[in-house]
Amino acid sequence: MDLPSYATALAARLPGTWTAEHHQHLDADMADIVSMLALGPTRPADFRNASVLTDPARPIGLLVTEEQPATGYGYSIRSIALTDGHSYTQQALSAEQLDLALPADPATAAAGIERTLLPLHDRLQARHRLAVLEEALQGAQLALDHWDSISDGLCDDDGWPLDEQLYDDGKVRRDATALAHLQRVLLHADALLRDGRAAHQLLSPGPEADRSGYYLRTLAGTFEGANRTLDEWKPTLQRHSRADGTPIEPGRTAAVEERNAEMWSDVGTWLSAGPVLAALLRGAAVPAEPAGRTAAAEARSPRLPAAASSLVVQVLRAEQADRNRAPRR
Repeated sequence: MDLPSYATALAARLPGTWTAEHHQHLDADMADIVSMLALGPTRPADFRNASVLTDPARPIGLLVTEEQPATGYGYSIRSIALTDGHSYTQQALSAEQLDLALPADPATAAAGIERTLLPLHDRLQARHRLAVLEEALQGAQLALDHWDSISDGLCDDDGWPLDEQLYDDGKVRRDATALAHLQRVLLHADALLRDGRAAHQLLSPGPEADRSGYYLRTLAGTFEGANRTLDEWKPTLQRHSRADGTPIEPGRTAAVEERNAEMWSDVGTWLSAGPVLAALLRGAAVPAEPAGRTAAAEARSPRLPAAASSLVVQVLRAEQADRNRAPRR
């Protein structure tokens, strides 16, 4: 059986919706790209005759090449990064085998791939999702902590802002930064919740399992609500955007800021419940008190002395002036 026929037969036997695309004599540039995406050593000879197997539901595909006859196998397969590929494949551990030598029988080869490679690919995706969640939580919490560290310096002793514009600008930046991190997580929300529920099933009955179950349900509602709000705002934002997506002012900035402020409660809930999901996926004990704070929207650090408050205002005013002088793009 030649390689194209073998790859097509292999794709038909794998679970999912796999297709095979055959390549002969790839040009140097394409061969370099494929060699960088393939996990495992490649040789120039591999690209004289190769097939790439892809499934639209998977970010990691399969590179099938002819194997040296001396090995006793007909073909070799390597995992190959696709959409966001290296974000996933960087999660591979040194001991994990991401390539296989395959027998010439497609049915036997497909069974081996389904038994070994595909479950490993699933684990890589799960690790990637967890990394996205943890990085986003850290980034959003840093934005909140930064605001907490300066917000008192923008207020007088009675808690009133010394400069309304500077104070509001600080909240706007906080809202936008934290929501951007949440939006990264929303792309993986369903899979993260599925991973979390699977991990939750492994917990022994007790307070830890009860807490993690509660926070999983909380996150499910928060993710659903956040996606719904984003969808509801799309028509408004589209009215303030050109066909190429560039904003139309005035109006676009104000609409975005209003949407971000409306979603702040979702951000706060995610910051409270997200660390519990991360700990659950890490296999660690669920923290009794989440690191985030639901009521963080107006939380402030201990008051700064009056002199420090004045200095904070001066620095922020200088930054605002620099932004105003910057050329508009």
